[in-house]
Amino acid sequence: GDSVILRILQKGGIRWNRVMKTLIVFIMTIAAVVAADTKPKMTKAEHKAAAERHVLRAEEFAAKAVKHEAAAEKAKAKNGYNAMQHKWPGLVRGAENAERDRAMQARRAEAENRELAAFHSEQANKTFEAEP
Repeated sequence: GDSVILRILQKGGIRWNRVMKTLIVFIMTIAAVVAADTKPKMTKAEHKAAAERHVLRAEEFAAKAVKHEAAAEKAKAKNGYNAMQHKWPGLVRGAENAERDRAMQARRAEAENRELAAFHSEQANKTFEAEP
């Protein structure tokens, strides 16, 4: 469907081309940034709840990482002789490498959630001073 801006431009006799489209997208992006900056901030209770939620998620990701690391060790121990190891050595440990990758992703997600939890707990405990 046509956007409102496009209809207004066409009604006014302005030719719609790539430059105009880029300009309109740029203006709408600036408007979105300004609108996002003016939205209400989180309260202390909301920050506290977000911190608790991120701590729980970090613990879940830590448990997943331990599970994937154990599965990688199991896959490594399971590897016996494989004829492919001479021709394509990188493909032999596919399952082991996949589990290690999953464990690494879980550790990264855990670290991100711990950082978010620290940020939200800091915001929940912050005292705001009145500006002069």
